[in-house]
Amino acid sequence: MSTAREITVVVVSILIALSLDAWWSARARRGLLVEQLQVVIEEMVASRDAIGTSIRAHETRARMARDIEHLLESADSTGMVEVSDTLVGGLLPQTGMDVSTAALTAFLESGGLVLVPGSDVRRSLREWSTEIAEALEEATFLRDSPAADLAAHLRANYDVSRAEQNGRRWLLGRAGLAEPPSPDEYGTVVLQDEPRLKNYLAARESYELAMVRTLIPLHLESSEVLAALARLR
Repeated sequence: MSTAREITVVVVSILIALSLDAWWSARARRGLLVEQLQVVIEEMVASRDAIGTSIRAHETRARMARDIEHLLESADSTGMVEVSDTLVGGLLPQTGMDVSTAALTAFLESGGLVLVPGSDVRRSLREWSTEIAEALEEATFLRDSPAADLAAHLRANYDVSRAEQNGRRWLLGRAGLAEPPSPDEYGTVVLQDEPRLKNYLAARESYELAMVRTLIPLHLESSEVLAALARLR
């Protein structure tokens, strides 16, 4: 009888130890996933802000292209018109959207979705990396389209070296990465009212607006997902 009790005590002790070990492991894993989720939130905040900045930049460049088109329509009898560096320069540099999904990918691979309630939020997290990749692919495709290659046309046909330098500094300045050029550093570029240039400007405006339409839903989705994730903390 004593032996049976001893065996029972040993078995119960082992089961308790295993239960505690399993509980501790689960607790530790959950803690790790929570930490990973915090990194995902920080990454998505950065992505949302980058997308918002990109939307504003595309809207600005669309207006620039349209403004130059309007200026060309006011060209004198020679067909020439002076255009400010601030317009031409801002359209020359090509800038991309700096977003990352590395933290989210690691979170999904670790099984972190078990922490996230709500099928809509889980689906958004599963599809987010693909949606970002598709947006970047579309941006590259549209940007590299020969019809939208305004910068190459301007470089080949006009003296835009100073405008390009000022435009790059202006864009970096807007992003807080460099000192923007002062107003007295800008000059003008003499452009000719020609159908080919107008076609490039129209194509560039169309590209910029297409990217705005692509990015706005992503910005809204990221804001909604972040609001849902914030409630989990």
